[in-house]
Amino acid sequence: NGFQVGIAVGHGHAIAGRIGSDDQMKVGVFGPVVNLTSRLEGITKQVGAAILIDGGMAQQVRENLPASEIRIRKVARMRPVGMDSFVDVFQLLPTDADYDSITDAELAQFEQAVDTVIAGEWKRAHELLIGILPDDGPANFLRQFLEEHRDTPPADWDGAINLKNK
Repeated sequence: NGFQVGIAVGHGHAIAGRIGSDDQMKVGVFGPVVNLTSRLEGITKQVGAAILIDGGMAQQVRENLPASEIRIRKVARMRPVGMDSFVDVFQLLPTDADYDSITDAELAQFEQAVDTVIAGEWKRAHELLIGILPDDGPANFLRQFLEEHRDTPPADWDGAINLKNK
């Protein structure tokens, strides 16, 4: 198929620093946003999306870049492995003019399906996903998730997909 890369971008405060002596030094970044962004990078493989961002970054992109330059879609609400809280995960996509394999109408229908999954209306979400985006990683991820659970949310459903892998 070719070479594929997953990129994740998070928004928040982190600490950067260096550790070690002059002969052997390591530079690194630390903080919750660094951990989250690392988890998002792993999620790119699970959902088949090249670029994922968290909600804070999605807000920054929406506020600072016009829709004519880039599109954002909500992929899911997820709880990454090792984290207690959930995160709304978004995908960056080129504009409709530059990337015609996903139309704005399909994106809107997909996001409606995501919102219905979060709300616990899984049968309705599955209906919304039928026939759209057959070769799309995030759509296939969501369809497979719903099918594995037979379109029925567990009794303790809080709107977030609990991921099992990093």
